[in-house]
Amino acid sequence: MPDSGAIPVLAQTSIVAASQASVQRSMIETGLTYKGNVTANGICTIAGHLIGNVQEKASGELQVVISESGDMHGDILASKVSVMGSCQGTVDASGGSVDLHPNSAVKGHIRYGQLQVNSAELNATLERVTVKTTR
Repeated sequence: MPDSGAIPVLAQTSIVAASQASVQRSMIETGLTYKGNVTANGICTIAGHLIGNVQEKASGELQVVISESGDMHGDILASKVSVMGSCQGTVDASGGSVDLHPNSAVKGHIRYGQLQVNSAELNATLERVTVKTTR
């Protein structure tokens, strides 16, 4: 059995911001491949490789950030999604916003309230949904 210290675990941490509000943060680090589903609140940053789905908890809001080194294969269900790396699957930010930054690559289906595309490679069907859907 492997040493439990060597097994990567995705865990949320709380950061107290200047406004004294607690912000939940989750991160899949560069060089890490994570296979499985993630349920979180706050900010989830994907800098490594994720094979699975990400969704916000029913009681909160989630912002997903896929960094330049990040690569995701799966579905995202969040209030706000920002892609700087690559993403393949369904991005569902119904009533929220999706930002596709320069050099990002997105394939699949995007549901959004607001969409901003800046020189991104986009091969997806787009569906505008102005009201946040119950998840």
